[in-house]
Amino acid sequence: MTRVAQSLFLLSFLLGAQAVSAQAPVWIWHGQEQGENLFARKKFHVHNRVHSAELRICADDGATIYLNGREILPAITGRKPQTKNVTSQLRLGRNVLAAKVDNKTGKRGFIAMLVITLSTGKRILIKSDYSWKASPGNSSGWYQLDFNDSRWQEAKMLAPHGAEPWGPVLNR
Repeated sequence: MTRVAQSLFLLSFLLGAQAVSAQAPVWIWHGQEQGENLFARKKFHVHNRVHSAELRICADDGATIYLNGREILPAITGRKPQTKNVTSQLRLGRNVLAAKVDNKTGKRGFIAMLVITLSTGKRILIKSDYSWKASPGNSSGWYQLDFNDSRWQEAKMLAPHGAEPWGPVLNR
């Protein structure tokens, strides 16, 4: 797929999802100054049958991604965006998307966009933003749907999608 086609594809997702949210995903981290790891999670509901679902993520420096307690993207590395069809992993009702992000040197951050198209044609956009829960430390079962994250803080927004040093990684 050409760069222009990829950009148009992403733009169509973002424009189609504007009914849900006018904002694009942002780079996030936990609020602590110390810590080379981010444990982040986002609970969401799906109220109708899923027609398709595509997850696009990028992590600085690496990550492991979970959906509903199952590892779906193991050990991604570098600032290389990853795309995965997750249609079959979503459930009717409650769901959770979770990420363990590792930072070895320099800038740190995590960005995600999950575009869900329901059988009704409605689109749902799950994006990295302040609504995610974040922690610098690992807790047993943190990536499971029923984990109690009430003591976790809101994720800290670091930069909008497209900002340096990352650039428009989800458009690649």
